[in-house]
Amino acid sequence: MKALSLFLIAIFGLSPAYGASCPEKTPKQWAEYFIQRSENLASSLRPLEEIWEDCGATFELNGVKACAERVLKSARQTQYTRYNGHSMGWEVSDTDYISSVPDGYLDLPREFKDGLPANYQELAREKGWKMVEYRSRTVPNPPYGSFSRVLFLIEGEKVDKWIQFTLPEDPNNKERLIDFIALEKPEGPNDKATPYFTQYWRDGNSRNPKMRTSGSFDNCYSCHPNGMRELSPEPGSYSAEGAQNLDYMREAMTNYTAGRGSVDWGGALHPEEYGPPMGQAQGCVKCHNNGDGMHEFSRGAITGRHDRGHIRHKMTEDKTMPVSMLPMEKSFLDFMDNIPNVLTEAERQQFSRAMLPYKRNQGAMYDAAVKWMSENGKITDEEKQRYSFILNGHPNYPACEDQPDCYKGLKRFNKYYEEMMEQYPDQLKAWRTEHCQDLLTEEQDHSVNDSGRATEGFIERATDFIDGVINGGSER
Repeated sequence: MKALSLFLIAIFGLSPAYGASCPEKTPKQWAEYFIQRSENLASSLRPLEEIWEDCGATFELNGVKACAERVLKSARQTQYTRYNGHSMGWEVSDTDYISSVPDGYLDLPREFKDGLPANYQELAREKGWKMVEYRSRTVPNPPYGSFSRVLFLIEGEKVDKWIQFTLPEDPNNKERLIDFIALEKPEGPNDKATPYFTQYWRDGNSRNPKMRTSGSFDNCYSCHPNGMRELSPEPGSYSAEGAQNLDYMREAMTNYTAGRGSVDWGGALHPEEYGPPMGQAQGCVKCHNNGDGMHEFSRGAITGRHDRGHIRHKMTEDKTMPVSMLPMEKSFLDFMDNIPNVLTEAERQQFSRAMLPYKRNQGAMYDAAVKWMSENGKITDEEKQRYSFILNGHPNYPACEDQPDCYKGLKRFNKYYEEMMEQYPDQLKAWRTEHCQDLLTEEQDHSVNDSGRATEGFIERATDFIDGVINGGSER
């Protein structure tokens, strides 16, 4: 009997106390309970886990499992950036995540073992590494808040290494951060690329890089819902050679997921469990849909897990999101990307210095760039008027609807961000409780409680049942 009891525990997850404390409720009552708990997930985790432990098998029997499971998972997800050891934001600890990375993937090349060498530009050309030195439009890096970067793409047969050093904006500062993504390439047509993240920290002299310890990483997934993140440099902050490498890097990032929809997170995270894709009314889900759509457009879904500042930047400052579909909008963004190719290196550096006052007000940078290019004879008055119109739209919009040039302008996409943020909480709440809402409409007034399975009588009945199956089977 003891052996059989252990067998039943192993197969069914039973224990002598299992189910004894499970409240007896109808499916509708359980749905109401979980809907209430979903209102404050951070404080609901322990009660939800206790209920799941006591009633998991009951929920399987009475159809409450899907409702309970989604609310419980949502509560657990609120903890991934709060618990010590989960600073990277994964569903596994930072230590377990780093330990799971294949050997050598996150090793710095020997040329970077003592930090960034003084001859890094010549080194990149000699090695055939793609390199772009630029200023970010979004993130000031620690410890001094620098926006300056140099990014290397070191391609390999199986894995590409994307290594980015923060550069000093003040020559007296010794920058320390190194961001690192190893991208394992897909092998077969049904495979997906797998990104692996880490960061290194250099010493006070910008040398001797060491991988950062658990508890001090940046939250990777909040900024990288598709594995790689589209580069967003300040206009003109990179050289003509850097512009060519930037185009190459962008294409490489696109190729990782082309025809595949999304990346493989290797079990570290399950994006489909973090809510509905954000931006349903703004057109964002055409591309940001976790691969659920036309794969040539698919990207990782934007959900509540993602950094609001980066979403806002792409929609209100960078103005590349929602995707500019009109030819004239694309021509404006191409013009900005092409600035390094129409300036001498001395002119480019002058232009870049002129953009510095806008690093904290980058929504005005495009206007400033158009003005500088006009004042320095790089575009005609007609081109200036055209680019200003694309950026700012018709002065009487939307009252100009009866006119053929009633165009709203890239700047007026700004309202999409506010709309999206206002709409998403209700969408997320509805998604979390979707299966619970289903139970509220069902005409079930019965309750199911399986606490009797914990009694000796249940074990005896199960023994008789299994004996019957075994004996009956042996007689055939």
